[in-house]
Amino acid sequence: MAQSTSNNRNHSGRTNRFLEIVKTLEFFWFSGHFLVTLLSPACFLTGNTFLYRLIYVAVLESFGIILYQHYYLKNNSSFNLDSIKKSLLNDENFYYFILAQIWLFMPANKLSILPYFIFSLFHGLRYLQTVFLPQVFQLDQSNPWIVKIQSFVKNYNERCLYWVASVELVILIQVIFKALLWYERSWICLIIYSIFLKIRYENSKYLTSVFSQWRVRMDGIISHPSIPPTVKKFYNTLKLNLIQLSKYQITPRNSQHAQSTASSNSKKAI
Repeated sequence: MAQSTSNNRNHSGRTNRFLEIVKTLEFFWFSGHFLVTLLSPACFLTGNTFLYRLIYVAVLESFGIILYQHYYLKNNSSFNLDSIKKSLLNDENFYYFILAQIWLFMPANKLSILPYFIFSLFHGLRYLQTVFLPQVFQLDQSNPWIVKIQSFVKNYNERCLYWVASVELVILIQVIFKALLWYERSWICLIIYSIFLKIRYENSKYLTSVFSQWRVRMDGIISHPSIPPTVKKFYNTLKLNLIQLSKYQITPRNSQHAQSTASSNSKKAI
């Protein structure tokens, strides 16, 4: 009887602690990432359009909460529109938020989900490690589950950010081919995504590094004797134009402090 009473008390305590964190803005941020992580594999495998739209609604929820907290709640007492505009230009969360709206209303592109899935996976794991498990289940940092989560995040977070950068370049190639084949609204998508990727290139060490790796590999492929001279000439012209384009800045020159990408920015914002 005493054991049963103790179990009921523990269960009631967990329930109360869970209900407490459910009331927080941070939990709604987590719920958006949880939905993205849960639904993305099913959407990627089935191509279900409803799931695709629902995923981007969840993305907008999570990134919207970050922006709301950072630019409204934290600056509510000293609202400065000019300062906020400058900060937004340096905040990749803002650009990912805008891009998510574009993907939501454009024809479905399953590959575009992958970067958001990776972000959401790591945000969700961090939330479980630092908030949910310690507060609801009262686990300390030495608990095996928390140690495993911490180890996974530490070992794969940096690597996955490079994967995200690679996927974003693959998406660019995909969008270019769709535009050349005159898919519905493909040219609008190409223009917007190219601007987004240019901003990412200016601010992200991961995309800059991956782009350089791709260029070295392409240089090796194009230099092969079997490649026709016309193809080599086209490639070299394209490469020179891209190098010239990279010299033009869309975001302010001091935006390099936003280097950490949306993944780490999101973690700090909550």
